Amino acid sequence: MDSVRPKDYPPGSTLGRYQLRRIIGRGSTSTVWLAWDPVAQREVAIKCIDPDVLNDRTRGKMHRNLLINEASLADKLQHPHIVPIHDAVIGDDAAWIVMEYVAGGTLDAHTQRPFLLPVERIVELMFKGTRALDYACQLGITHRDIKPANILLTRDGDIKLSDFGAAMFTANQRTQVEGVGSPAYMSPQQVREMPLNHQTDIYSLGVVLYQLLAGELPF
Repeated sequence: MDSVRPKDYPPGSTLGRYQLRRIIGRGSTSTVWLAWDPVAQREVAIKCIDPDVLNDRTRGKMHRNLLINEASLADKLQHPHIVPIHDAVIGDDAAWIVMEYVAGGTLDAHTQRPFLLPVERIVELMFKGTRALDYACQLGITHRDIKPANILLTRDGDIKLSDFGAAMFTANQRTQVEGVGSPAYMSPQQVREMPLNHQTDIYSLGVVLYQLLAGELPF
């Protein structure tokens, strides 16, 4: 990526073999592009860590490790309600990960009035979310960052969990990244940096459920 920020790339630029089409998400440390994969003949989403983050010694190391952690789980997490990872490039000057493009946005758009979903719909989505978390739990994987922004909606109304960069293997508490998570959705154990298991994800999903129903956080 050289010295150009990914968010400043004009549409039509290429990143590796991928043709960038438009920006579909921006954060404080990364930009998410809708892109075209000419080999697989499909649309994909590419999350690019910004160069100024990579050039920062502390933040760069943490965000590289997040992508490494997420990419390392790609072969393990094969589930209809988990976003699959297709490719990743992680180096000194560039770090990006390629995943399935999920076109319906995130549940974040439905956490405030008047955009709340019907109760029956919320129950359906949360049931599917618990199935995905149960699948990960059976593999010994805890997500650690369940929140509305990490629950994506497909065009046909299904859901997919994303962003397993903070995930850990609960059998031995091994993770490549520490000090991550979203405080509003963290379990008390996670806030206190205590040993964690799948129950921390259940707590976080419970906070999401409350927010989807009430249009506000419980605390």
